[in-house]
Amino acid sequence: MVAGIVIHLNDPEVIYTGTQDGLYRSANRGNSWERLTYPKTGASPWTFMFRPGDPSLMYLGTALEEMYRSTNGGAPS
Repeated sequence: MVAGIVIHLNDPEVIYTGTQDGLYRSANRGNSWERLTYPKTGASPWTFMFRPGDPSLMYLGTALEEMYRSTNGGAPS
């Protein structure tokens, strides 16, 4: 089940989606996906937001009411 999806503000090729299985990123408009890790496992990512005016700052909200911040646009580290 897809719970949330967002397209990167400056690069429409890059899409993030949250599912009950975790967080995924596509760098080619959804043709292929890579699973990303974030600090807490077991918490489904539900919502994403890029900060207007600063696409390197991305926020992730989980089903357990947790909030995470990425300072590199959500790119894998």
